Amino acid sequence: MLHCLIATDSLPINVFKGILPIFKRWIFGEKDLSDLTSDKIRLLLQNSMIKYNEFNTKQLLPFGDEIFAQYLLNRKSEYLKIPSDISYSKDLVSILFGSTDLTIKEKSSLLPYVQADHLEDNRDLAEQIIVVLQQESVDLNHAVLCEILANSKRIEEKNHIINQTILKKDDLTEEEIDTFLKTLPEPYCVIAKRGKNPAIPKKDYSMQLVEILYNINYISSFTPEKDIIRIYTKKT
Repeated sequence: MLHCLIATDSLPINVFKGILPIFKRWIFGEKDLSDLTSDKIRLLLQNSMIKYNEFNTKQLLPFGDEIFAQYLLNRKSEYLKIPSDISYSKDLVSILFGSTDLTIKEKSSLLPYVQADHLEDNRDLAEQIIVVLQQESVDLNHAVLCEILANSKRIEEKNHIINQTILKKDDLTEEEIDTFLKTLPEPYCVIAKRGKNPAIPKKDYSMQLVEILYNINYISSFTPEKDIIRIYTKKT
């Protein structure tokens, strides 16, 4: 009867909020909560009163990405055991990666579920993922990684990720390396053009990039100067 009292939409929100602490030890496992308002669902989640299971996962989906993300974060220890059970929308992914409730390590476990279309016109998500990739090595789909790099404005961090990716994958084609370099601003992106001699800023990360590209025979040669690194790309 008490479960029915809470799981009803007839109680005013202030009364609902007031009685919840009395029943805080209760957990709703397979009780139909579909008639509750979003505000009441949020209160149940804030009080950790909704169990993580298939039934609740299905019934909370219609409440929208914000509430669904709150449900996942509230029960993250169970959720992160099998994150593949969840279908990820663009907004849901953005909320999860923007959350301070997940550690960098936990966010890295969600990277395999990020799709290229999640990153379209989504600079905030790209920047959040860049932070994760700086600290955790994750093997991403090429198209997804390119979309992340293209949407980020962090030149040094992007260089670092490109450097580490090339070092880690010895089977990358020149065309794939081209796509990485084209995500960088000028003058870096000019390195992907044949027969050019771009000059890039003389930074530690720039030097590492140039040395890596030279060692894999992607560029012909390079010359460090006072403030720049002159790069000689291949003719064809």
